[in-house]
Amino acid sequence: MNILVIGGSRNIGYYASMRFLEAGHTVTFLLRNLNAFDKDEKIHKYLAANKAHLTKGDALVRDDVQHAWTTAASNSESGVVDLLLFTV
Repeated sequence: MNILVIGGSRNIGYYASMRFLEAGHTVTFLLRNLNAFDKDEKIHKYLAANKAHLTKGDALVRDDVQHAWTTAASNSESGVVDLLLFTV
């Protein structure tokens, strides 16, 4: 599955995202701060494996969300986003 996550830098969004990654899914995070995962070794493993992707933006800005959706879709062989996880 190809998943776009908005609000995944901590708490329920983060832990749900980790479960998706552990299950082998691809996850694209929309983050206001791309440094949110700098010290997170678990995420770095998935970034290196091209299973996790980060895109900068604000969930309250329509163009940022559209960019994140397009980016997430491009991370899938099928070119679609299968699931939106919104935990803001």
